[in-house]
Amino acid sequence: MPKYVLYAEKSQIKWYSLGIQVLVLTQADVNSTNKSYYGQSELYLLSAAGNFDCRTTLDQESPIHDFAWSPNSKGFGVVYGCMYSV
Repeated sequence: MPKYVLYAEKSQIKWYSLGIQVLVLTQADVNSTNKSYYGQSELYLLSAAGNFDCRTTLDQESPIHDFAWSPNSKGFGVVYGCMYSV
């Protein structure tokens, strides 16, 4: 039985340089919790071998705009947050 059930309209995948892990960004236009006007986005870190998987936790629920592996591939960065009009 899968640990996570992904409901997404769009997804983006970025592989670790050695191909042993992958970051998966899922996005939906509607937020299932009705807490955000901006829809819902989640970032998952998955192992290609299937022995490790997790959903990343951020310090606030907000849209994820971009993500990338670090140049040495020992970590990754995430750009997220609400962008309000001025």
